[in-house]
Amino acid sequence: LGLQSQTTVQYAITGKQMSMQVVHHDGNSNVETLAVEGNVRIVEKIPLENTANNAIIEITGEEITVWNPSSPETQILILGKQQDAVFQGRGVELRAKEINIARSSNKIWVPGVGRLIANTNSESARQYFQANPTPTTQPANKTLNPLTPLSPLKTANSAKDNRLLVEWNESMIFNGKVLQFLGKPDKNGNRVRAIHLDKEIWCDVMEIHLNRLVLFFEDKSNIKPEAEMIQCANNVFIRSRELDESYQLKSMSSAEFGKLRFYVASNYFVAEGPNDRPGVLSFTNRSSEEGFSASKMGLPETIAKGDEGGLRFLSVWFHDHVQGTFLGGQRNVEIVGRVQTAYLPVDSWDDHIGIDNLNLARKRGYILECDQLHIVEMPDVNNANLSTMELTALGNASIDSSKFYGKARTIKYNQAKTQVTFDGNAKILTFEDGKKSEQTAAELIQYDLTTKAIRLNQSQGIRIGQ
Repeated sequence: LGLQSQTTVQYAITGKQMSMQVVHHDGNSNVETLAVEGNVRIVEKIPLENTANNAIIEITGEEITVWNPSSPETQILILGKQQDAVFQGRGVELRAKEINIARSSNKIWVPGVGRLIANTNSESARQYFQANPTPTTQPANKTLNPLTPLSPLKTANSAKDNRLLVEWNESMIFNGKVLQFLGKPDKNGNRVRAIHLDKEIWCDVMEIHLNRLVLFFEDKSNIKPEAEMIQCANNVFIRSRELDESYQLKSMSSAEFGKLRFYVASNYFVAEGPNDRPGVLSFTNRSSEEGFSASKMGLPETIAKGDEGGLRFLSVWFHDHVQGTFLGGQRNVEIVGRVQTAYLPVDSWDDHIGIDNLNLARKRGYILECDQLHIVEMPDVNNANLSTMELTALGNASIDSSKFYGKARTIKYNQAKTQVTFDGNAKILTFEDGKKSEQTAAELIQYDLTTKAIRLNQSQGIRIGQ
């Protein structure tokens, strides 16, 4: 095929039947249409020293039609019947019943259902999706019901497999720089689904922006393209799991957004909540708090499942946006827009709680409300398989539990110190056996969750007994 540059690329074509339409003009003959049927295979012939092996284009299908093969206006239609048509090369593998390629616009598009597998070199991209999954479907309930089981992903543990898988049920288009996938919810809740390493995401619209332009017909680069930004819109649902060095479950998380932008190199993300309901961000982790499990705290074990004490569940509902970073099990997240947070011990990785049952969270843990929430989570200094968390609630902050209630301009929870600090016009009310025990007011109050001791700002403060 003649290209716009001085390079001429040759293709080896095999099939059961081949037909050509040739145009003769002024003594010259040009192939106008080439049609091949029956187990068709087209392989790009490029000297190996000019490109990486996985960059060579190979096309297979039941029927392939090429228009204007010797001009820059080449178009290719690849059809599959019993099996999908396949386009692979330039670091991607594309499968669908119909694949279209246009050289002049450097586009590939699929009208209908399809699947794409792409190699990703970026180490930071390893934090985002998971490869080689056992097929799963999106949970039917958008908002998780109280203590509704949500099974962990049943995926292969392959730390070396860094491929990105995307499936869709409506259409796909790729212009060499941006991949756009469209989906429409079906009876199983499937739309656009992407998987890479430890995370899985569903949405109606997904765009993957690459760090460089890929030229399908002229690209000889040995540099594999990498995802630079991933953008999702409409009913975005994410869930993930992290394993420790012995492949035991270390943490699980899920989220519901309206829009999401994820910058791969920096692991920085920005998300907005859905228009018709609060956004949700939830985590379940092994806790480094001593005895932080429902069974050890003498609390109800409604659906206890085995000896998995020491698990904590944190769920945040917000009305504006969330931004932050995820890197190597560490989280630094800022949430804005009247935030409600449930933080409680659970007995199983499957235990979740919804916003419609915060009373249960209050009995078993804490309810935190504020205008803005900052979450910092990091590995425990004494055990890398555990984590410790700090929560900072800003603006009209309050915390409620079966043991105490408090409010202040700022409330800080430090898990490692098992301490809550109330700063700015602070008030705290403690309870014994469900009855009011003591009320304290001061500019600054520190409350020890283990000993129940209260420390006041010495300059001012008042403690009122029952």
